[in-house]
Amino acid sequence: MLCPYKQYGFVHLSLQGLPKQHLFTHHEEPSNRNLVTQYDDHYNRHGYNPVLPPLRRWNGQKLAWLPEKSDFPIFEPPTNYGLFEQLMKKWTHQEAGVMNSVYTVSYEMPPVSAFAVRRRPVTNCHRFLYPQPHFDL
Repeated sequence: MLCPYKQYGFVHLSLQGLPKQHLFTHHEEPSNRNLVTQYDDHYNRHGYNPVLPPLRRWNGQKLAWLPEKSDFPIFEPPTNYGLFEQLMKKWTHQEAGVMNSVYTVSYEMPPVSAFAVRRRPVTNCHRFLYPQPHFDL
């Protein structure tokens, strides 16, 4: 069987792609640091001190600010912002029964005198004593 890449070895090498370590690592950091989000990096700012000057400086040879913030992500353990724990607590500790809404909390039961009084007993009509045929089936 004739393989096309044996004839053109450089084509085979270019089609193989990059190794896995080049795709999933950044500055030799462990892969579990990929769970730190940009929101966590920007708002939680582990180890951030506003008194200190910014870490990046202007590099005249590369004409860029170095190091960029994305080049060296934070080295703190990743967080879920407590959302999962908060939702689990909310779901597991919900009260069984009536839901507390604005209407149910502010509703006042009217006095018994406000209800209608039955003047005579309920009479059973003869048509309710025997089962009626259902023609709408």
